[in-house]
Amino acid sequence: MQLYELLRDDQAVSQVIGVVLMVAITVLLAATAASFFLGLSNDQQTSAPRVAIAFDYDASNDAPPEDSLKITHDSGDTVDAERVDIVVSEAAVPGDVVDRRYTWQEMADGSPEDVAAGMSVTVNRSTLKDPTSTNAYSDLALDNAGVQVIWSDPGSEQTFVLGDWQ
Repeated sequence: MQLYELLRDDQAVSQVIGVVLMVAITVLLAATAASFFLGLSNDQQTSAPRVAIAFDYDASNDAPPEDSLKITHDSGDTVDAERVDIVVSEAAVPGDVVDRRYTWQEMADGSPEDVAAGMSVTVNRSTLKDPTSTNAYSDLALDNAGVQVIWSDPGSEQTFVLGDWQ
């Protein structure tokens, strides 16, 4: 009779299992917290600066076309001008198409160190200089072109699109 009662009595087992589970959860939480606090997590991603970019397109009805696109830093973080690029693709120029990456400093007056709210550059026939000469293009059509404003992270090789116009 005593043996039968011993096999059916499981009160002590449930208490031991409860203690083991509590210890395991505590160790797991401590290890997770330590990895985040000590910076052992691999999820350390760089975030792009928060910048609002505005595009103002002025189509030319003249022949030859002299389209222009004004790119303005409307609001947000101030960024290093060396890290901001303007990528122009499929811009029609006489006998060719422009697919080129320019720095903000190349297109801006005075080569600013930072790009802050209110600053702008203009993509037009004189800022998209012919790479084979120092002359400006004689005309420019942007109606089928695409322009992106790209920021390069200084701590890695990542790039982020701040603004896109097509």
